[in-house]
Amino acid sequence: MRKSMAIGGAALLLTAGLSGPAWAVAPEAPTDLQVGWVDPAAPTKVRLTWKDNGEANRVRVEYQDWPTPELLVQVPADQPNDVARTAVAYFRLNKVARIQVTAVDADGVESSPVFSAWFDTTGPAAPTLKGATPLPDGALQVNWANAPVPEETTPGDPLDLPTSKAVGPVVWSPSESAGGTMEWFAAPAGTTSAVVPPRPRPFPVRIAAQNEWGKQESKRRLVFSTMTIRYTFVPTMDEYSWSEPIQATASTPICLPVTPSCKPRTVGIPVTLEGRAKAKQPWGYISRATSGTAGQVQGGTRARGGQEYRLNVPSWKNFPEQSEWIVATPASTSARLVKTRAYIATAGFSRPTAQVGQTVNLVVDSRPWVTTKVTLQAWNGTSWRTARTVQLTNGKATVAIRAAGRGTKTRYRIAVPRLVVGGLPIEPTISREFTLTVR
Repeated sequence: MRKSMAIGGAALLLTAGLSGPAWAVAPEAPTDLQVGWVDPAAPTKVRLTWKDNGEANRVRVEYQDWPTPELLVQVPADQPNDVARTAVAYFRLNKVARIQVTAVDADGVESSPVFSAWFDTTGPAAPTLKGATPLPDGALQVNWANAPVPEETTPGDPLDLPTSKAVGPVVWSPSESAGGTMEWFAAPAGTTSAVVPPRPRPFPVRIAAQNEWGKQESKRRLVFSTMTIRYTFVPTMDEYSWSEPIQATASTPICLPVTPSCKPRTVGIPVTLEGRAKAKQPWGYISRATSGTAGQVQGGTRARGGQEYRLNVPSWKNFPEQSEWIVATPASTSARLVKTRAYIATAGFSRPTAQVGQTVNLVVDSRPWVTTKVTLQAWNGTSWRTARTVQLTNGKATVAIRAAGRGTKTRYRIAVPRLVVGGLPIEPTISREFTLTVR
């Protein structure tokens, strides 16, 4: 039953025969307004309950810095005094608020409100992404800095839930566009590092902080991608001390999602040329280069002996100040063996023609500049035979030879045996041919 209330200090009885102004009697204000979470363990919906005399109700929210209360919901008289709504849909964030509920009778007369305690709707501050490191198993270690915890303006309010706060990486597969699937790897508030398990790349990563009033993501986004490096040219043999050009292209896709028209990132990727003498030995650093506009990269070194080579891109990070960050997995080419032969700079006689009995000088200059024995070989018409052994000192020799065999023209060459220099093999090497004509 509703109770009558004096309005303006006087209650007026209305009868059919009376004339003059009619003053409606307002219903009693509701009581026992309670505000809480439907499920404190998963705080997404706020629950409001109250008591009244069976009237309809208007539920409003009042903000300390807002001029007028806002209507949240109207509850018909035949519905229970129990309302649950999603918090982020109910309230403005980062405010101090309270609920007020009024009773509304059948004539539309509204009671004075009953108020809840003041509570804050302070959402989390967005974390700041600091960096990421690919792990050997394909996972991604992500690091961030948390924003300062906002000051508590209504301590002990009915909607405070300290244990609900969390932070961690947010990952979309394959992208944040329509159809993407979101995963949040939440960790306790205050955490500054987490590991995103292996999954198909590329994918975007942000850091999100969450409390009972919502989730805020970092402004900066990071894309974790896959690096690719492919040979375009590798020599099979080179001469000692000559440069060995090993060419390749390096790229990493950054489009989300990846489409046939997607242009990968190709510029500014650091590539290291590495080498080793034997397959079971560890790789050693030789040189470094950076990819060009089309991803082209050339690694080079002066040949010092036969060895295996590879081009290697360590886990690559590109953290520009103003744009999206990129992190890519390590990548390397397969091992390629490049053999080395001696570089015979000079092999021949001081003069191509001599008289019988005249002395000519055999001059040899071979690299590497080591002390060893080489062979002067002559063509006898059917095969090469050894004419004499020549001693090289620091790769060089000048040998006096007396011309013999009037009326002959003989083809010669220098044969350098297999060498090992600095632990690296030098393949047996034959010089270009040269001749001596005897008159």
